[in-house]
Amino acid sequence: MSWSRKRWTEEEDAYLRAHYRKQSDEEMAAAIGRQPGGVQDRRFKLGLTRWKWSEEDLEYLQEAWGSTSISGIATKLGRSVESIRQKANRLGLGTFINSGELVTFSQVVQAVTGGIGSYGWLRQKWSRYDFPFRKKKVINNRFLMVDIDDFWKWAEQHQDILDFAKFEEYALGGEPAWAKKKRRRDYQEQHRNARPWSLDEDLRLRHMLEAQKFTLDEIAADLHRREGAIRRRIDTLGIRERPIRNPGKWWTQSELDTLLQMHKDGSSFEEIAARIGRSASACRGRYERLLNPDSMTREIRDNKAALKEYFQTKQCSHYTKANGCDIRGTNCDACLQYRRRRPEEEHSTGWISTRAGSDGKERVVPAQK
Repeated sequence: MSWSRKRWTEEEDAYLRAHYRKQSDEEMAAAIGRQPGGVQDRRFKLGLTRWKWSEEDLEYLQEAWGSTSISGIATKLGRSVESIRQKANRLGLGTFINSGELVTFSQVVQAVTGGIGSYGWLRQKWSRYDFPFRKKKVINNRFLMVDIDDFWKWAEQHQDILDFAKFEEYALGGEPAWAKKKRRRDYQEQHRNARPWSLDEDLRLRHMLEAQKFTLDEIAADLHRREGAIRRRIDTLGIRERPIRNPGKWWTQSELDTLLQMHKDGSSFEEIAARIGRSASACRGRYERLLNPDSMTREIRDNKAALKEYFQTKQCSHYTKANGCDIRGTNCDACLQYRRRRPEEEHSTGWISTRAGSDGKERVVPAQK
């Protein structure tokens, strides 16, 4: 059987001359329907050899690697993508994804959670709070990246949904001053919550409650427990007695300013309470009411009171526990705008909480007049 070699046409030669500097032999071969080896031979015969790397090109590659996409670098230097990757590898520039001033979102998750956090769950959760994601393209793939400065600015505004107990110091480089205080606070809370109740503590709790002389914050201080832990233990033991109430007093502007500033600096509500002479529960409650000013209006209180006995409120998407009915209906049986909440629809109480995992979004407390 005779075999004849396919001759090169003028159009194919013209294509090689126009693209040999920007495309690899494989890319040109695919474009004109030839084998890569044949393209390379023809290119050599035509004298189409790619030039050596200049000092300017090498300098640009090292500066742009990690911040400018590989395809962008290739276009700038008039070379193929594969040529750029091979040269970067020979220069020891490392993988493209780990170069530049950005870190991957996965690295942030590993650092903050101590390596035990769920990437997908935290991505979904933090997205609800406008996390400053960035995207980085590597060839045909895109990765979620994070600017460290942007992360710390965001984290300062969303301390309530973050837990730094397993966040190793300087795991992401330099840290702001408030991060150290928050790490210490979260670590103490985690270990305090893990301490089981002893029989002596239960007896002490019963005696203090039966005496009817101690407030909740005084009992918590005596037992070295959080006020929430005291409440839960009372319910667990089925104790009927309750701590006496603190005498009511109005919040002063100075106390509000101290509350907001100390919370912003990363202080716990126990530390804030000790500073201004109130209970931690009162400080937490006041702070959350500042986060939810609309939920305290008489209109909303009256609306929730009118709908208290209707079971439909638990199924209707118009209703939230914090804000009542958003269309201000007062009779679910006669309502024509009832909309059943879908099973896949995310449930929201409507209340912006200081506790990690809450369903609120905004974390900026309105300025006090």
